Amino acid sequence: ASQAIREQVDGARERLDVMNPYLTDADMIQRLVAAARRGVKVRVVVSETSNNAQATAALKHHYGAMLAAGIEVWELPGTVVHAKVVVADDTVSFGTVNLDAWALYRNSEIAMITRSADTAALFEQRLFEPDIARSRPGKPPSNRGDRLRSWLWDKLASFL
Repeated sequence: ASQAIREQVDGARERLDVMNPYLTDADMIQRLVAAARRGVKVRVVVSETSNNAQATAALKHHYGAMLAAGIEVWELPGTVVHAKVVVADDTVSFGTVNLDAWALYRNSEIAMITRSADTAALFEQRLFEPDIARSRPGKPPSNRGDRLRSWLWDKLASFL
C-alpha cells in the first residue's frame, strides 16, 4: 500500500488531492512538493485541530515549503479529519494508510486503488469540494510557540 501511494503521488500529472489525519512523513511531503513544482495542482486537507499535537507540529513544520511550492493546505475546523484518501488525476486510493512513518514503513496497512475518472470525480464532489468549502487556508507557524514546536520537531525528526 505504501509503495502504491508513493507511485500514485509521483505519477500525478494534473491534480493531486490528499486528505489524511497524520501527514507527517518527510519523504511523502517532499513528494507532494515535487508534484507541485512540476505543475500538478496539489491540495491537502487536514484537521484545523488534530487529536495529536505532535502530528500537527510535524506537519506545520513543512507548511512554509509546501505553500512556497504552491500546495493549497486546507484546515478543516470542528472535526478530526480521519479519511485516508489520495486522488491523483483519475486514480483514487483509500483505506487505512496514514501518511506517517509508522503506517508507511512499519504497520500492515491496506488500501483500495481504483483507476476511474467517474470514481475520482465522485470523491472530489462528495469529499474534497465540500470539506474545502468549510476549511480555512493553512499558514506557516507565526507565533513563537508554534515556531518553537516546529523547530523541536525538526530536531527530533533528525534522530528518528
